[in-house]
Amino acid sequence: MLHEALAGGRERAAERWGGALGAGFTIVPDPLLKNQRVLGLTGREMLVLLQLLTFWWKAGAPPRPRVSTLAQRLDVDERTVQRALSALCNKGIIERVRVKTPGGHDVQAFDLAGLVAKLELLAARDLSRVARLVG
Repeated sequence: MLHEALAGGRERAAERWGGALGAGFTIVPDPLLKNQRVLGLTGREMLVLLQLLTFWWKAGAPPRPRVSTLAQRLDVDERTVQRALSALCNKGIIERVRVKTPGGHDVQAFDLAGLVAKLELLAARDLSRVARLVG
């Protein structure tokens, strides 16, 4: 059922966005966008988090972008990104971890398990509210 819904979503997205999807896309669950205030995220923190999500390609492989890359994409200085990342850590949204690259280098990455857990709770709350309204 979920796979069918995702496949249908991809087709609907292609109808709306056309060839732009060919350059890639990032899946962002609605509970993140709808609950920015509930999660206590500032606009800057949300933008850094959304950029971070563009580097998360597989479950179990935390994103590991360079701070300089995030800063360049957002047209801010690296210190601004570092402050936002620290705030996201303090809020339990992300966790800084060390991982090995395929080449054996030890690099900083960002575990998103905290974000996923928070969004699952928010999604369950939204689903139960919808069930009460419908049922």
